[in-house]
Parts: sequence; C-alpha cells; structure tokens
Amino acid sequence: MRKVKRSEIKHLSEKKNYKSIVKLLKGLNAITVYPTRLISSIYFDNKNYDSFIDSEEGLVPRKKVRLRTYNKINSIKDCDIKKNRFNLEFKIAKEDYDEKISKLYNDPYRLLKNGIIDNDLGHCMPIVKVTYFRDYYYFKGSIVTLDYDLVYSKILFDQFSNLNSENMVVEFKNKSKYINKKLFERCGFKSIRFSKYSIAYSKTYL
Repeated sequence: MRKVKRSEIKHLSEKKNYKSIVKLLKGLNAITVYPTRLISSIYFDNKNYDSFIDSEEGLVPRKKVRLRTYNKINSIKDCDIKKNRFNLEFKIAKEDYDEKISKLYNDPYRLLKNGIIDNDLGHCMPIVKVTYFRDYYYFKGSIVTLDYDLVYSKILFDQFSNLNSENMVVEFKNKSKYINKKLFERCGFKSIRFSKYSIAYSKTYL
C-alpha cells in the first residue's frame, strides 16, 4: 500500500493548446521525467452518488474510489489481472492537501462485478470510465502532468459507451502548497476545481 499527501492545482485548457503549453514548460526548463502513458480509470460510487455530489459541491473532505490501469480496456472482460496490472485507489480531498492511497489489486474483474464496500461511501459499484494520455514533467520541485485525448465512458453491462472530449488538463503536484502555487502562477495558468469523474458522470448520465 502506498500513501501520498500533496498539493494539487489544475488548469483546464483545450487539446489545440498542447504544443504551446509544452513549449512554455520547456522554456522554463521543465524536463520530461516519464514516457507518455495511456491511463484508464474506472470510478465507483454508491447508489446515492455521494462521491459525485460531494465533488460538485466542493465539500471537504470528499473521496473518490477508482480502479486504474496503464492500458486500454475496451470492455469489463479486459479487466483481467493476467492481461493488465490494476491499482485500487482512494483519493481524499482535504482543505490544504490531497491524499491518495493506492494498492495493487489482484481480482479487478470480481471487484467490477460485485463492487466494493468503502468505510465512508458504503457499497459502491462501477459508474464511469475515463481514458486519456498523460505526459510527465518536473519543474523546480513540482510534478506537472498534461492529460489529453480524454474519453468519458458510461458503463453499459459489459461494454462502454464512449464520448470524446477536446479538453486538456494541466496539473501541478507538490508536497508544498506554497511552492506549488507559486510555480503554477509563474506559468500564467488559472486554477480550477476539476474532476474527471464529475465531468464523466455529467456528460454520460445527466
């Protein structure tokens, strides 16, 4: 099990601005630290959709539960530990920082069929999937990620109903809230409260 506490600040842009944002970061001597990854996250919620509502209202603390893999999954049947490596993640947004707890999960297919019992949210079932590409940069102590080619998917039985998005999300992550904010502002970005789960639910269910 891995636990991380850090400040996270997000800026919402569009895919057409990708090259200009990369140019800006490299002009400030940000360096690439990992290869581009394809990420697939399946989000869970209870029957009252409390995780979605808390996110929309900006309540703290609030929690998201997701199953993540660094591979493309076209159906629930692809959620086989023999094919893909999965992490079960609990992300808790608090007043001054975000906390993420993650652990390798050995039976994702069963989890997607039966759901998960969470101490705060109760019985949660898979609701939506979000797939995107992520670039990683290091900028004076902050990890900067660029998420693009986002696809929001509603879960229908064993299949996914997909909806493409032109949005791109820039995120700064640092253990120091003060340093993270200063570096973020230095790039001229505007902060926004943005949740991939909330957007996915809004676009595919509402």
